[in-house]
Amino acid sequence: MKMNINTIAQLSGIKPHTLRIREKRYSILHPIRTDGGTRIYTDEDLKTILNIQALALYGYKISKAASLSSSERHKIIKEKLEEEQDTNQYSLFIDQMVISAIELDEINFEKSLNQSIIRWGFETTITSVIYPLLNKIGILWEIDNVSPIEEHFASQIVVQKINEATSLLPYPINSNKEFILFLPENNNHVIPLLFANYLLRKNKQKTIFLGEDVPLKNLYNIQGKVNVKNPVFVTFFIFRQEKESVKTIENLIQNTSDDINIWIGGESNNLQILEKTFKDNTRIRTFHSINDFRNMILNTNINNE
Repeated sequence: MKMNINTIAQLSGIKPHTLRIREKRYSILHPIRTDGGTRIYTDEDLKTILNIQALALYGYKISKAASLSSSERHKIIKEKLEEEQDTNQYSLFIDQMVISAIELDEINFEKSLNQSIIRWGFETTITSVIYPLLNKIGILWEIDNVSPIEEHFASQIVVQKINEATSLLPYPINSNKEFILFLPENNNHVIPLLFANYLLRKNKQKTIFLGEDVPLKNLYNIQGKVNVKNPVFVTFFIFRQEKESVKTIENLIQNTSDDINIWIGGESNNLQILEKTFKDNTRIRTFHSINDFRNMILNTNINNE
């Protein structure tokens, strides 16, 4: 994988100017220069930067961290991550999981994931580690405008973990609503939908999980199903797609009963245009964060009592 300095800066959180200084001062990076003088970095350069940044967060001077060999840095970080600490070092776990994803190292990726869950709990790990992690890995999409294998690798492990956590929850029997979770056609980033399903189930709400890439016509007759009462649709528009999101919701409103509410999360520009377009429609509710979604579930629980 080849990256320019702006991509390295996004992934590491270090400004390009600082990267150039460290490259010159410590000889820790070895970019290739194009004919036009542009620096091109490799996976190894990214791993070096992330590991040195991790050691800096543990109190090491950059000069000291730079003087260590790659194996020495890796050993120290591994030991530090395994220590119990009170400080919320989310970024350390995120960066080490980025490295594991680049290396397709399932053992160390899952080990870091499990350590994070033990330290901060499942829900905090998803919101404070996994979401930022996938955002960082998502930057890799911009390099060749294709879906990188690293993203699929990380996502599948996280999907498995959320499914395992959800399977341990008792199935609710007293909910007076049923939440139908789906992603519209051409939307297949399922992790937010899976986590929403987990939160609903944890809060004793019945769910029907349909997954990604669902044709809308499959939803139009849902209110006619004998076993589905008071349905609520829950969906996400993860990437910026204002026109598509409005069209999808318009079709859903026009072809489903007026008593079916629609909860929508996702990318902020999509949500803003949906809020503006359907501001007078009481069926539509949007949420901009996990806390918004939790509050909506809480209000549902109160209304059920």
